[in-house]
Amino acid sequence: MALKEGSLAKIDYTGRVVGGDVFDTTREKDADKQAESRNGKYEPVLVVAGKGELVQGLDKALIGMKKGDNKKLELEASEAFGERSAELVKVIPLKEFKKEKMTPFPGMIIEANGRNARVQSVSGGRVRVDFNHPLAGRSVEFDVEIKEEITDKEKGTKAVFEKYFGGLPKGEAELKVKGEEAVVRIDAKYGQAIAQLKKIFSDSLTGSNLGIKKVVFVEEFEGKKKEKSKGKEKTGEKSSAKKEETADKTEKKETEGTTKDKKEEK
Repeated sequence: MALKEGSLAKIDYTGRVVGGDVFDTTREKDADKQAESRNGKYEPVLVVAGKGELVQGLDKALIGMKKGDNKKLELEASEAFGERSAELVKVIPLKEFKKEKMTPFPGMIIEANGRNARVQSVSGGRVRVDFNHPLAGRSVEFDVEIKEEITDKEKGTKAVFEKYFGGLPKGEAELKVKGEEAVVRIDAKYGQAIAQLKKIFSDSLTGSNLGIKKVVFVEEFEGKKKEKSKGKEKTGEKSSAKKEETADKTEKKETEGTTKDKKEEK
């Protein structure tokens, strides 16, 4: 079956700068200098075709391909990582870095407002930072192959779940599929730390053709169990015994008082 917009598929690909080196790949044989960037793990990646999860030109090229198909394409900058923009080169006061206890230097990669940037220069209390993608303005080429298309709702939903939450410790994130709804139970300790990840997961899943129209996240809080120590239990026993003893004395006094009253009546 040919892929269409929203199809869920696993693909292998290798990206190179035209006339240059590999910058990204899922294939170990093509890894070259990129082995460190993927921590030595090379395997097909899961994508939803036509939904912007890949660079524009590669995303479009998937439409119409079938399992086993291989395609080579060359993309201009506008269809890859975009043209360079002077507006994305900013000058930031050095004191702003000092506030964050950072010492910027040329080539340093930083994150600001959710975007990565590279420090170009540091001079006169000012830091020049480039927010353009490292490959902006460059033509690139891709070699892509469709390894598998997933159409089964249960299998596909689980695959998307594993892609985004598979790295969490076992038992801290679980998935259930109920008709057109996917329910994700997740440990509440992650809170806002994965807010963006939850949105990306939801958009990817509902944007696919698997038939999932709603994603529900359930955060679980586990309270601490209170255990009474032996010492406290003993204290409780003493307290009860004391109360019983006091009750006996009170009853005895009342009895004595009643007897005395009767003698006076006589």
